[in-house]
Amino acid sequence: MPVYAYIGLEPNGKKRTGVIDAASNAAAVEAVEQRGLMPVSVDAHTEGRTNGLKRASTRVRPSQVHQ
Repeated sequence: MPVYAYIGLEPNGKKRTGVIDAASNAAAVEAVEQRGLMPVSVDAHTEGRTNGLKRASTRVRPSQVHQ
C-alpha cells in the first residue's frame, strides 16, 4: 500500500504532520479528515532508484475536502 505524508490543520489552527498508508491520494485525504484535521497537502512517496524516497507532491484543493 502506498505511503503518504500529510500536513493538516487542527480546528484551533495548529499544524500537524504525519505519515499514513492509503490505497490512493483520495483515500489519504479522507483518512486525514477522519483524524479531525483539515488537509493542507498530501505527498505520495515511492521508492526511488537512489535508495531514498522520491516525493510526488499533491496540493489538496478545497473541493477535495469533505464538509
